[in-house]
Amino acid sequence: MEMIKEKKFVQILFIGFLITFISCNAIQNSLKHEQIVTDYFKGLNTGDFSLISKCVSDSIQTTEKEYLLTRNQKELYQQFQWDSVFNPKYDLTDLESDSNSIMATVSKICKRIDFLQDTAMVFKVTIDIKDSQITKIQITDYVYLNFATWQSRRDTLVAWIDKNHPEIYGFLDDMTLKGAQNYLKAIELYRNEK
Repeated sequence: MEMIKEKKFVQILFIGFLITFISCNAIQNSLKHEQIVTDYFKGLNTGDFSLISKCVSDSIQTTEKEYLLTRNQKELYQQFQWDSVFNPKYDLTDLESDSNSIMATVSKICKRIDFLQDTAMVFKVTIDIKDSQITKIQITDYVYLNFATWQSRRDTLVAWIDKNHPEIYGFLDDMTLKGAQNYLKAIELYRNEK
């Protein structure tokens, strides 16, 4: 009888140890994943693609709702170059982890967004991580994006550029570094002449 009690005690002790170990491991993974995401956004804020590339897989996929933006690091770099022209500042808040994903709220302001709506856009993002690398970044919802103001200012800018500076017309759809430079130039020309 004494031996049966000892055996049950050892089993209970082992199960308790196992649960503690699994919980600690999950917490460590969660903290590691949060650090990877934090480093990614730090790279965006400082213009450091080498830091970003350490955080993402070769087949990184980025989406905005249902729109596929990138499928690999080369395309991510092109998007990074385009975005960097506008001097973006990302503020990462409300990080929540589950086993292989981070959900966060992100506030972003840059010269383009400031022109289009005067204030930061705020959105929800889900970031999938596998083997300590980000594999997917998906904007899932907008918390604050003034669509009416954004669309009105964008359309006014495009029409004004078409009439006054047709040499840079098409900047809106050109997602290259040159396209971003033309977009910024369009904003500056419009502001200076209005």
